[in-house]
Amino acid sequence: MDYPWRRKTDSTSLAEVEVTFLGFIKAKWVADREQQNAAWEMYVELVTRIAMQALPDNQGLLRAALTSLYSLFAETRRILKQHGSGVARELSRDAITFAHLAVAVLNVVLRPFLSKWHPALEEYESQRDTGYSQAAHERKWEQNTQLRTSLRRSAGSSAHMPICSRRPRASTLCTRLVGSHERITARAAAASS
Repeated sequence: MDYPWRRKTDSTSLAEVEVTFLGFIKAKWVADREQQNAAWEMYVELVTRIAMQALPDNQGLLRAALTSLYSLFAETRRILKQHGSGVARELSRDAITFAHLAVAVLNVVLRPFLSKWHPALEEYESQRDTGYSQAAHERKWEQNTQLRTSLRRSAGSSAHMPICSRRPRASTLCTRLVGSHERITARAAAASS
C-alpha cells in the first residue's frame, strides 16, 4: 500500500502490520526506518533484561529482576528522546506509532507490575536480619513463588509473554503488542518480496 502522507525512507518499505495492542486492542502499525530502528533498540533492551530470562527457584535475586525492569523507564525515555518526534508521527491514518507502543509497555504493562511488586518486596527487605544474605532472605519470603511465577510468565513461551518476544526482529517489538510472531514474519516476508 502506498500512503502519500507517509515519510519516505532510504531503502525500506514496511507494509502495514496489524497488531494486537496489549492483548486486546487491534490496530495498524506502519513503521518507517526511524521507528524500526527505535523498535530494535527497545527490543534489545527488553530481551537482555534478567527479568526476561526464566528465574528458576533458588537462583538469582528478585530485587535484581525488578530493578532491571524499572530501568526500562529510563531506557525508553532515552530511546524516545534520541529518535525524536518522528517515532510518534503517524505514517498512516488510524495507525499507531512506535511511541504509542513504547509508552503503553511502560504505563500499561510495567507500571502496574512494578507498582504491585516493588513496594511489597521492599517492605519485606526492610525486615532482613543482619548477617542474613539477601538471597536467603528472599527465599523465605511468602510471596517469592508468586513473584517468580509472574516473572516466568513474562519470560516464558511467546504465547504467554506480556512483555517481549525472544526472537530477534528489527521491526517487531513485543509479542503482545505485535501479535503472533509467526504471522508477522510471514507478512513482512511477503511484503519484502
